[in-house]
Amino acid sequence: MTKYLLFILLFPILVFSQNINPKKDKIFQDLVTCSQTPNEVKNLNLRGNNLFEVPIEIQKLKNLKHLNLMKNNIEFWSETNTNFQKLEVLLFNENELKQIPNSIDLCQNLLKIDLSVNKLNELPDNFTKLKKLKHVTISVNNISILPEEFGNCKNIEVIEMDNNQLSFLPATISKLKKLSFLDISYNQFHELDGEWLHFPKLKHLNLDYNNLTNIPSEIYHLKKLEILQINFNNLIELPESIVSLENLNTLTIAQNQISFLPKDIGKLKNLKTLILSGNPISKEEEERIKKELPNCAIYF
Repeated sequence: MTKYLLFILLFPILVFSQNINPKKDKIFQDLVTCSQTPNEVKNLNLRGNNLFEVPIEIQKLKNLKHLNLMKNNIEFWSETNTNFQKLEVLLFNENELKQIPNSIDLCQNLLKIDLSVNKLNELPDNFTKLKKLKHVTISVNNISILPEEFGNCKNIEVIEMDNNQLSFLPATISKLKKLSFLDISYNQFHELDGEWLHFPKLKHLNLDYNNLTNIPSEIYHLKKLEILQINFNNLIELPESIVSLENLNTLTIAQNQISFLPKDIGKLKNLKTLILSGNPISKEEEERIKKELPNCAIYF
């Protein structure tokens, strides 16, 4: 029931992070047709073609901006087959890829990359040289560590890296001053380093399904935060500083060990949805919370 409720409440909010849409160029769907007018090809969709490697012929498409290789069986991507200098969107999700070539930095105009649902253990160091990157999706892999200089991708606005094996983030991630959406749910975090909680534009933070026992007091730095998800962790309490998040409108902390909320929780004047189900909260505390937040929909 809790999972269903969370989905219904948050689905409209989550949709925003899914698309950087390509311009409405003609969509080519096979390489034979592309070979007839290679300079005209800007959008190539090879989705579901049972490919086992990235076709070398794509290198001839010098004006390619949008490449869809999702839902194939690609296991291999050659170091010599990454020179897509005008590529802006790369959809590589739902393949069998185990490694990203270090020469990925040749895709210097890349804005969005989706590598979700593969078999990746790490990202190459040169991934951090993709200076124009705005949207990174690496969900559902086996990634346990990010490149130390990940924060050099300073234009990133959206990071989706749920369902991996991450237990910490590199210190440089605090350089991502344009970040507005961060999903690190379904990982192995036992604690968060308050040093990287300095994202001035972050609006949505998803920490669901980790092993967190506390939230750093530095969370108050996330002044623009609107949605905070910390469901299915091991929290006993929330930091008092959370009441400084004046833009927070949705707080979901279901299935933890929280028995009380900060005494000044009523300062969250913009809070519209609060999910507390699955926590050992007394009836007395429930009444206090409802009195403190009269305009908030609360689910115990």
